[in-house]
Amino acid sequence: MRRTIKLSILGPIIILAIWWIVAELKLADPILLPPLGDTLGRLFTLFISGKAFSDIWATVYRTILGFGIASFLGIIAGLIIGKYAEIYKTFEIVIDFFRSLPATAMFPLFLLIFGIGSASKIAMAVFISFWVVLINSAYGVIHSSKIRTKVAKSLGATDWQIFKDITVMEALPQIVVGLRTAISLSLIVVVVSEMFIGSSAGLGQKIYDSYLTYETVNLYAWLLIIGMVGYILNKFFMFFEKRKLHWVGR
Repeated sequence: MRRTIKLSILGPIIILAIWWIVAELKLADPILLPPLGDTLGRLFTLFISGKAFSDIWATVYRTILGFGIASFLGIIAGLIIGKYAEIYKTFEIVIDFFRSLPATAMFPLFLLIFGIGSASKIAMAVFISFWVVLINSAYGVIHSSKIRTKVAKSLGATDWQIFKDITVMEALPQIVVGLRTAISLSLIVVVVSEMFIGSSAGLGQKIYDSYLTYETVNLYAWLLIIGMVGYILNKFFMFFEKRKLHWVGR
């Protein structure tokens, strides 16, 4: 356990050390790579002053809400499509078409429909996450164990019992993979939409403001905050997977 913790900390330490060396030796333009101490100092100030929290909350709120709506709809649709092959074949082209569309290409359409407020950013997160969750949920059902299903039928289990206790449980690991991917994509598309659609608050807006004013110390500080937010969200799903899916592979 201690060895694992030490190894996980070693990576960030190496990256920070490289950053410090490059900045101190001026191997890169300070405008492009500010000193590590200045950046960490600004990061500390943003948290101590409380200025970071409103923007973090705005981005996390949009991310979680969009992800939550997409997950609810995507899991239900995926389980149904995976269960009934005819439905999957009927909508296969439609699904592949929409999941292949870049989310950024949908900016103008979502702006026309939802305006420039939070609704358009949440809708973007729903759009990008829905297809990922749907596909993973459907594949989880399609590749569930056929042997266990046959055994359950021979023991007199109903179709609903088989679906609930075997099919869904077999699909759950794949569903969680889809959810972990979707939460990261939701955060990405929300930050990007905040940058290019504009927002009164949000991490993406702070990134864009720092870029416009050439405040690279601020820019790097906000980037570190976004990375922390993404890391925490990902760790939450890893924790859930270890606690609730401990039986996978056994």
